[in-house]
Amino acid sequence: QHNQTANQIQVSLNGLLDTKRKAFSRFFYLPNDDLLEIAKEAKKLRKWLKLIIIQIGTSIVIGWEKEDTVESWVLAIQEYT
Repeated sequence: QHNQTANQIQVSLNGLLDTKRKAFSRFFYLPNDDLLEIAKEAKKLRKWLKLIIIQIGTSIVIGWEKEDTVESWVLAIQEYT
């Protein structure tokens, strides 16, 4: 019975990880242990990533001029990604 319960937990866990990987394809390159750590720390990571994105966006925008084209903005963003 314990083996059956452990198997059910493993199947459910694999389903959860597959859902995360389908939502963000770069997760396919992470081992299960790392992906579980990310899922566990999601709130902390979300806050940290938000701060990083704001900083990157600010850095890009500071370099833009009013007469710059949308194409130049896209190229600038691509350089940062």
